[in-house]
Amino acid sequence: KSVAHAFVEHPLGAIVEYPQTGDAPDQSIAHIFNIDPTTFHSSQHPKANFQYSLGNVHGSRDVSKCLMLRDGQGQPVSCSNLKTSCKWLKICSARPHDTTIHHFTNILEVSSLIIATTTAAKSVNDAEKEVFQKTFAFFIALNQHGCTFDAELNSDTSENGDVTDITDNSVDDTEHGLTPDHRAHLLIWNIQECDTQYLRALLEDDRHTILEREDLAKSRGYGPLIPCNYVTSPSSQRQLYGKLKQGVLQKWGHNCSAKYDIFTPHDLHACPRILVVCRNPHSHPPPAPVKTPPGLVNLFYGLLALMKWKLADATPCRIFLDTAFIEGLHDALAWDSTLHGRDATLQDLHPSLANLDHVRRLITTFRNEKYPSGTGFEGAHLLANEHASLPPKQCYVHCAEVHPIERGKELKLVICMTTKMSQHLLQAKHLSIDTSFKRAQGWQEFEIESWDVDHMRSVVGARAFTTSQTAKAHVILFQRIFEIASTNTGLPIMFHHIHGTGFKTIIADSHKGQGLGLGMYCVQLCHSVTAQCIYEPHCRICDLNPYDHLQHFFIFVLRTTREMSSRCAPTCHRMFFLQC
Repeated sequence: KSVAHAFVEHPLGAIVEYPQTGDAPDQSIAHIFNIDPTTFHSSQHPKANFQYSLGNVHGSRDVSKCLMLRDGQGQPVSCSNLKTSCKWLKICSARPHDTTIHHFTNILEVSSLIIATTTAAKSVNDAEKEVFQKTFAFFIALNQHGCTFDAELNSDTSENGDVTDITDNSVDDTEHGLTPDHRAHLLIWNIQECDTQYLRALLEDDRHTILEREDLAKSRGYGPLIPCNYVTSPSSQRQLYGKLKQGVLQKWGHNCSAKYDIFTPHDLHACPRILVVCRNPHSHPPPAPVKTPPGLVNLFYGLLALMKWKLADATPCRIFLDTAFIEGLHDALAWDSTLHGRDATLQDLHPSLANLDHVRRLITTFRNEKYPSGTGFEGAHLLANEHASLPPKQCYVHCAEVHPIERGKELKLVICMTTKMSQHLLQAKHLSIDTSFKRAQGWQEFEIESWDVDHMRSVVGARAFTTSQTAKAHVILFQRIFEIASTNTGLPIMFHHIHGTGFKTIIADSHKGQGLGLGMYCVQLCHSVTAQCIYEPHCRICDLNPYDHLQHFFIFVLRTTREMSSRCAPTCHRMFFLQC
């Protein structure tokens, strides 16, 4: 039997992260959450939004009738009842270990307290604060890493060779045995950016000067003597906390007295409400909002979905370069950039999303759901199978195949073409082919382009990713590209020197295997054409070898401007920019 001293009813979709509890022992607050039974899932339970870690479960049981939850006829409904309590917290070892109780707070208040601990009590001179923190941080780095010079590996160093100059950048290096040959020593040339007197005191353990400087910093609201107020839930994965010197997160020493009774109706359609009874105040400060509520996680996933194919390379920083993502975030927050003077950030959506590692994990989780086979070859193979079931005009990834080539090696091949790209390809008279090595590690990106005279721009007719540049690999590549293009359009593959119409010229550079592979493909294409060659009347077309074919349509381009740049006259350089 549960008793409540007050009721709080939350509307549909409400996110409550710090539910109010009784402000005295044995006092309780009943929270009633309205839900949509048609879309409700266990992961969307109101308790999943709580920043408090619930544990020490005392058991779950069925309740025949819950008087606080009633159906449409006003009758009590049967429920499952979960009894649980608030677990301990993690606190920074530098935090005063006092006894604090609270029964009511909210996400804005907790967030403001956290921000206040990092930017509290701004000093009169922010430059002094920056110099102090930089000096102290540098001292911590010296303590942790020091000079990486190893005397055993540099036996020719004098006995004073380990001296590091940090106070006077005009000192003669040879005075300390630091000759120009000894570049392994740590030499700080911009030490003037630090407070050298404070740094010397830290290095020499001058307690009087240290205390004097740190007391002054404390009076201005910063420095290592300022107590840390950081607390977080035990589910937090962070082990250390601290802006200057690392503090260790440790267990809060007081057991929390807050208890929770959670009632979930068996028939949510009859009673679409969930009851959470919170009893007794918390015996600790409110934890930091390190957990993102499931509703906001789903919203974040929806924003990632707006990136479409760019999701494959998404990172916590790169997502802010995507216009669709930023516009979606602004719409979700009803954000006015003019009013705020900046674009929205994920921290404006929820404070937990300021943790880039947390955001990276969410991106990875969603990407794995979107691409269960990854974004490599296996993922492309799955995508090709999915596109095979689509209407022809919607298909883009046509194949993800493995072909055996010479000496037991394999060619992995992925071809991406739309029907419109196929039409551009087969209707073109002049083509150019190129291979890039920039976008996908371990793969070569192959493109066939043509010039669209009507729109005066270059158009990609086919894009493929391969793992080999051999001539045999290019034969397979051209076979599959032209086969797919012909299937998409119903048009035959024709070369002008073979069929009297079709491709007249193909321009390529010096990538391995391209030219020979294309010539070998032409040999296969015309093996049954017995007509005489229009350029070599004494030969039948089927008798031409790969190089004979190439000399009739293939244009080889060799770029030498980089090698010539140091030898060219200024007039020659200007000529390179002329429109041909």
